Amino acid sequence: MSFWIGGLSAVLVFGSLLVLIRMSRFTDIQGFALRHRIWIYGFSIATTTFGVAQILSAAKEDVFSIQELIMTAALVAIVCLIVLLPVVLLWPSRKFSPAEASQSLLRAPGFNKRATSAKQQGGAGGEQLDTENPEHNLLLELPRMIRRFERALLGSKITIFAQDQDLSYTWIHNAPAGFGAAAVIGRKDHELLPLETALPLIEAKRRSLEEEKPQRIETTVEIDGVEHCFDVNIEPMYDEGGMLDGIISIAVDITEQKESESHLRLITREVNHRLKNLLAVTQAMARQSAAYAKSPDEFIESFVGRLQGLAQSHDLLVQEAWRGGSLVELINGQIGHLLPATKTQIILVGSDLRLSVDATQNIGMALHELATNAAKYGALSNPQGKVKISWRKVEDSGNQAHLHLQWSENGGPPVKPQSKKASAMPSCRK
Repeated sequence: MSFWIGGLSAVLVFGSLLVLIRMSRFTDIQGFALRHRIWIYGFSIATTTFGVAQILSAAKEDVFSIQELIMTAALVAIVCLIVLLPVVLLWPSRKFSPAEASQSLLRAPGFNKRATSAKQQGGAGGEQLDTENPEHNLLLELPRMIRRFERALLGSKITIFAQDQDLSYTWIHNAPAGFGAAAVIGRKDHELLPLETALPLIEAKRRSLEEEKPQRIETTVEIDGVEHCFDVNIEPMYDEGGMLDGIISIAVDITEQKESESHLRLITREVNHRLKNLLAVTQAMARQSAAYAKSPDEFIESFVGRLQGLAQSHDLLVQEAWRGGSLVELINGQIGHLLPATKTQIILVGSDLRLSVDATQNIGMALHELATNAAKYGALSNPQGKVKISWRKVEDSGNQAHLHLQWSENGGPPVKPQSKKASAMPSCRK
């Protein structure tokens, strides 16, 4: 009897040890929860302890006491650690076949519902998924995934390509014009691109292969006579055995982004220039207003009026996206504070002209000064006065265009002699 008990216990110990070794190196796509592994380890160690105790008990033909059982358990645990630890570290990891991978795919959340629906309605191309043949199911699912991948990239500016360790192209998808599979597969960068473009790319790709780390680089490629900028992300690629097999890269066309950044920098510089110019003009207006103001109130009135005139010119420029302004709109804006009471007193003669940005700002300030002066002291200070504004474009001998603008007042009060202070003002040529 002791012989049979000892033999069965030895088989139990051997089986438990195999379970421990197998479980220690067993990996699955979904894996075992930690609590399941603890239960299996604990049960196997307990069974091993019980088996060893039975073997020793059979050898002694006696029953173990509690103390002997505890000592035996401790001894078994120490032996298991000593024996199993190197085995766990050296035992090769479990690799899965495509059938096992597809079986795990079937166990994934939501896949069973898709499989059931496909089985009822038909799988890809009218095929039906078969839960008994997961490898077949994976083959049916693969074309769908490829089609989703192609639709995701369709119309995008993303190109994906792969190269072997010699940096020869092996695959490309969603390539730009002139770089399709027929023109690229089997060739290298220096055969497809100018040398100054290819060399930085080749260096980054070789670095990715040597260091087995992702690399990123921006490059410019000429396509149909137009330069395109690409952001290229390079990553090492491995085969099924985990060995380095080449690189896979994603190139994103960022030409529009670069153009937007360049345009934004240009606008920033232009705004900075115009802001400095505006501050200089404002400073000059403040000095001019202060030089001829007899009181703080007069200074404020004069300075604020000039600021409003400058603001009118800038409003016109903003409406026209800083491409210049209409002369008629500029005149109406600068004399708007005089209308409609004096609308019949102002006569405009001339065809509308397009002014440059600087001309719009400078002529606007001049018109504001003339209109304000006419309203206070000139023809617009009484109902009988008239103001005639006429203009024409004149071209000199060098075909350079100039604006000839004339401001005429009639019916106003008699002109008073200029004061000494006023005579000190610089004359203004028209």
